[in-house]
Amino acid sequence: MCGILGYYGVKSTEFYKGNPLEYISHRGPDYANQIFGEGHYLGHTRLSILDSSERGNQPMVSKDERYALIFNGELYNHLELREKYLKEIDFVSSSDTETLLYGLIKFGEKFVDNLNGIFAFSFYDVQTYTDTVMFFLNGEPISDQIMPLYPIIVYFVQMHIGIEIFNILISCLTVYVVF
Repeated sequence: MCGILGYYGVKSTEFYKGNPLEYISHRGPDYANQIFGEGHYLGHTRLSILDSSERGNQPMVSKDERYALIFNGELYNHLELREKYLKEIDFVSSSDTETLLYGLIKFGEKFVDNLNGIFAFSFYDVQTYTDTVMFFLNGEPISDQIMPLYPIIVYFVQMHIGIEIFNILISCLTVYVVF
């Protein structure tokens, strides 16, 4: 499975300087990338399964650059979702990540009700600075034994998320050491 790491709050540029993806590089050897801006950081290490082309790389950003998504897992019904709900979208990949991105843009969190799979994701709206973090197994919220995505909230103004708890704790220390 891929590795995902996110940070929402103040000092996102300090978080990035710590090179947090090095701690999850073992989760995805095929590609690694990170994006950050005012108040957010999204990082991803990729293990290519469905679409091994570069068009499936993450973090995936919408064409208008308003939305960003990091995703781990698999949507078993993503082709059916494209056909049923997203016909008007001009997809550039065959990735289930892109299906999820545009489904969330069009329908919001209600789109999750249509998903069949095992997954964890963080969906971020750069314009409104809002984030949706979810993890599910076949449409049902799941425990950390199946698809871990650990959220840690620090002083109610920062949120760190990640696929492994150790990496989040390291990222918390990185942000505070850099001041």
